[in-house]
Amino acid sequence: MINKNFWNITSIYGIGFVFLRGISFLLLPLYTNLLSTKEAGQTFVFLAFLAFMNAFFAMGMDSSLLKYYNNKNSISTSFIGLFVIVLPLIVFLLLFSNVLSTALFNNQPIWIFASIIVLSLDVFSSRIITIIRILQLPFYYLTVCLANVITSLILNVFFLQALELSVLGVLLAMIGTSFIQLVFSVPVLFKFSFNLTFDYKLFKKMFVFAWPFFPAAVFLIIIELSDRFMIQYFLGLESVGLYGAGYKVAALILIIIKAFNLNWQPHYLKQEKNNVQLAQKEFEQIGNLAIVGLIFLGTILCMFYPFFFTLSWNGFSIIGAEFLAGRSVVPWVVCGYILYGVFILQMPSIYLKNKQLWAPVFWGCGALINILCNLILIPKLGFVGAGISTLIAYTAMAMFLYYKNRAWLPIKYNIKLIFIVALVSLFFLSTTTIYKNLFIFLISAAIYSLLIGRLLVFYKKTTIQEK
Repeated sequence: MINKNFWNITSIYGIGFVFLRGISFLLLPLYTNLLSTKEAGQTFVFLAFLAFMNAFFAMGMDSSLLKYYNNKNSISTSFIGLFVIVLPLIVFLLLFSNVLSTALFNNQPIWIFASIIVLSLDVFSSRIITIIRILQLPFYYLTVCLANVITSLILNVFFLQALELSVLGVLLAMIGTSFIQLVFSVPVLFKFSFNLTFDYKLFKKMFVFAWPFFPAAVFLIIIELSDRFMIQYFLGLESVGLYGAGYKVAALILIIIKAFNLNWQPHYLKQEKNNVQLAQKEFEQIGNLAIVGLIFLGTILCMFYPFFFTLSWNGFSIIGAEFLAGRSVVPWVVCGYILYGVFILQMPSIYLKNKQLWAPVFWGCGALINILCNLILIPKLGFVGAGISTLIAYTAMAMFLYYKNRAWLPIKYNIKLIFIVALVSLFFLSTTTIYKNLFIFLISAAIYSLLIGRLLVFYKKTTIQEK
């Protein structure tokens, strides 16, 4: 039987993470109605820059804290180590602020100064959130996420709509939100009584374990966000705004995957002290349900997104009318993220079999494929080419890791179940694509949901019988 506690904790983390990362989705109406396509494009470039630099600020040390949490002085060493990593980065950003602002932000250094504040606040709150995950305090995590979402919405509405500060309002809202998130995260540290001790040997071990995940994180950011810079180069900031709007809608699937991984990673790390082979069956069962769930949610999103882009209320569109063209990238990116989910499900071998040196290889291959495809497809297909490049990159990564896991830690999924679900999904997706009618969509979505539910019930009964 699949561990029910795993799914219970995962669902709570999922709700919190959907709130936390879903804020970018909730802010789309503000960004696409109160900012021009150029201003929105600049905002999306800034978000891409934050994500890229965050990999350097974190340096993979969150993963090492998960690994070495039980060691004495691990928490104090981890936090003091943050200063060792962060301070040189801040100095670097300040020294090259003019160069970076000229290259990325139309010669406006305020973007660089804002990024320093946001990154510094976020890296500390992120480390505390890692502790919350280790302690399995999902409701505390949910509280932090809700505080983040509420603060972000209030500040963005205040600065963008009430004060009409445009992109300056975006920056102020981000800084305020990062500060509040840190304030709400800090109290969990009061559960510990520790000295401010820096254990150099432990820090060295943590850093050695973490460093392969650093380039892996950088490559992930390249896959996720380098397309913005290439679109800016080939097509201009307006196209970045259009692409970013469509990408944000598709990224709902990524939010779900990352929410799942919040509990998935600590869960399979606990198997390190147990017989890993015995855990394989559980990995397979969890994987089957997760893949079916991703296909189902991806299909529903692909059925619904054309209507979402045209929804409006009292003259206020969910997605601004100027951004309508961005919807063409949604299905490509959704399919890419489903394959990314398969990749995440294959990750236990990296940790349990000490194959972390392979992590940057997988991500590096994905990043290289993504860059090459973007260079070829964006000039030919416009920003849709960037969405297709995302799909190709994640497909290659999932296939590569699956191939290696045949020797490391074979996780055998129910291919028959997944294939049937995929076929049923394609059939129902085609009905809404052909007719493009809201009523037909609702009927199709209801029947589709019932069929997938029946398939899962049948799978569960079959699994029990096999035991």
